[in-house]
Amino acid sequence: MAKEPHPNYDPDAIRLSLGVFGKLFEKGSPAGKLTLAFVGGVAVMGGFLWIANYFADKEPLTYRGLALKQHAERRQQLLTYRSKVCTTNSAACIKWTEMALQCEKGRRLCGEMEAYRERVSGVPVSSDPSAYSF
Repeated sequence: MAKEPHPNYDPDAIRLSLGVFGKLFEKGSPAGKLTLAFVGGVAVMGGFLWIANYFADKEPLTYRGLALKQHAERRQQLLTYRSKVCTTNSAACIKWTEMALQCEKGRRLCGEMEAYRERVSGVPVSSDPSAYSF
C-alpha cells in the first residue's frame, strides 16, 4: 500500500517555480547530488563544532588549574595543624604552603619555612596579622 503524498505537496511544482535552478537540482542530477553532499557535510561539521564548543565551556584541565586545586587541598590539610596560613593563590603562597605542610609532617626543617615567610611577606614576627598576606 503506497502512501499518498500530501495534497499541497508537489515537488515538480516547486522545481518549476525555481525556474532554471529547479532544473539544475532535479532528483538524481549531478548538481542535486553535490548539493546533498554539501548540505550533509555542513550538518556533520556543525555537529562537530557544537560538540567542540560544548566541551570548551567546561573548565579545562590546565597546569595552573591543577596547581590551584592542589594548593586548595594542601591549604585545607595545613589548617588541621595551624590556625594562620596564607590565603592567596600567588606562587609564594603555594610554595610556602607546601613547605609548611612538609614542616608539620616532619619532612622539612621549619626554620626554612619561617625564613621564607619572613622574606616574602617582609614581616619578621609571625603573630603579626599581615605576616601571611602574600
